Amino acid sequence: MRPSAIVLLAWGLLKALARRAVRPRGGFDRVLRHYEADRIRPLLADERPAVLGASACIACGRCDEIPADRSPSDWILAGLRDLTDRDVADPPSASDSVLEEMARACPAAVPFRDLASAR
Repeated sequence: MRPSAIVLLAWGLLKALARRAVRPRGGFDRVLRHYEADRIRPLLADERPAVLGASACIACGRCDEIPADRSPSDWILAGLRDLTDRDVADPPSASDSVLEEMARACPAAVPFRDLASAR
């Protein structure tokens, strides 16, 4: 790294620290206001495990091969992509054994039964 690059990085760090000392903290509130304008609400503490479990999905399609009333991609992937109105789409009314079979087939170990019971 050239000395001029180090000087520029140090100058940027000093400016950022000076701004932080002078400006009031309010960045988080600003982000939440933007979320509200876009109709995106922050996750509640009890919703985080369901969203983290669903986000492990790699869309391989193995769970879709297991007969169920609805494709898991309908309620896992669609729910994650549509966070404006819901966190995870309505799960299927599949039995626990079908949901367990989907979880065993999943290479990413998505907890289908836990996700279905969370909704």
